[in-house]
Amino acid sequence: MVADINISADGKRIALRGDLVVHTARKLFDQTPTFEGGVQVDLSAVGETDSAGLALLVHWANCANRAQRKLTYRGASAQLKQLAKISGVGELFAAAK
Repeated sequence: MVADINISADGKRIALRGDLVVHTARKLFDQTPTFEGGVQVDLSAVGETDSAGLALLVHWANCANRAQRKLTYRGASAQLKQLAKISGVGELFAAAK
């Protein structure tokens, strides 16, 4: 399934849908949002995730951090949380419900 991004009109909510894998992560990497305020990313409609998808989410977190903005992820799957944990970035999804 092709990944898709939906950014709310106010730019504070981002919904991802589809698989975050090597073939789709590049498209989304090119669409990295600007982090002008606090942003919540909804991952509840994300299917499969591989290391490229995780790298995208880490990149977004780093961009938000550099902009001194708060980025939170919600709806992360057990698979994504496990991948993040073994990759040493599990804290990104610790609060994701």
